[in-house]
Amino acid sequence: MAHKPTPSSKEPNMKSRNKPNESEKTIEEENTMKSTTKNNSQDDTTLAVKDYRDHEAWSASLEEHFGSWAALSFAFGSDFLLEEIEQDLIGLKTKPAGTHLGQVVSPLADILPQQFLISYDYNFLWQMRCELINMRKRAGNGASMEARSVLEELIIYLCNDETAGYIESIDANVVFDRKDEKINNDWIYDLFDDSDIITFLYSDIWLPGDHTYHFSHWGEKEFNAQAFLQQ
Repeated sequence: MAHKPTPSSKEPNMKSRNKPNESEKTIEEENTMKSTTKNNSQDDTTLAVKDYRDHEAWSASLEEHFGSWAALSFAFGSDFLLEEIEQDLIGLKTKPAGTHLGQVVSPLADILPQQFLISYDYNFLWQMRCELINMRKRAGNGASMEARSVLEELIIYLCNDETAGYIESIDANVVFDRKDEKINNDWIYDLFDDSDIITFLYSDIWLPGDHTYHFSHWGEKEFNAQAFLQQ
């Protein structure tokens, strides 16, 4: 999994000078400000649920049905995923049409299903970006977060995976509002009502073109259609 690197800064060389110049002060002040305001968290190794309730992608629906970890992991992870998609779009936009993520330095190349690596071009990433933005709006509006397509399932899966990976990479402390709450990454399978996304996209199974989880069908809205019609 690609994890977002945490920012770092160099300590001033106090042996050669006792007082930094004005430009160095500015850089140090900016780094301090970034570290104290990052994601509105208490510090770089703490994720507090209360700090994310006002996040634009906080889903009241996920929290109600699956707990605050589900809402937190989607909101936090969607920030990571959106940034990585946009990084890859920048990397592809100057390349010839048809260039895929396997041909550029990409934070997403290793976390997307590998069977379809050469299909991840600029057009697909733009589609994925638009889908993610729409899902963030749905979350913020309190709408159902049931996945209607394989692509939506994949986005939710990746958002949770990004958050879980980040927490593990820095040994972060997650602070919940209630003592009985805890991290539970199985909420996505409860939401999907199965673990097909793992079985078919992350288990070294080759999929034929007519399979529901084949790349050619990812954008088709075929899941839970009736539930969305009733909203």
